[in-house]
Amino acid sequence: MSVLFGFDCSCAWDWVHGLLPVFEQALGVKQALPERKVRSMEEFLEHFPEVKEVIFDGTERPVQRPKDSDKQKEHYSGKKKRHTRKHITGSTRKSESSS
Repeated sequence: MSVLFGFDCSCAWDWVHGLLPVFEQALGVKQALPERKVRSMEEFLEHFPEVKEVIFDGTERPVQRPKDSDKQKEHYSGKKKRHTRKHITGSTRKSESSS
């Protein structure tokens, strides 16, 4: 969002989390809440058969170092040289507008 609309990443993060309850309330009525984790391409196609093109974007957000050594290994990013969580989002170019 920060790239598309020209504002800082932290501002985009604040907007997303500020508006998330509104989105959940609106989408919950239509029973179309987004999937949190899609584990395979087959699962994605099963949920969204009409989608032909997807744009993916990802980022790593720093987290506090886990105490458990297995979780430390899972969350360590050699690229960032710190412990992070990976966040990947996908979207389509199609824009829905309501009248």
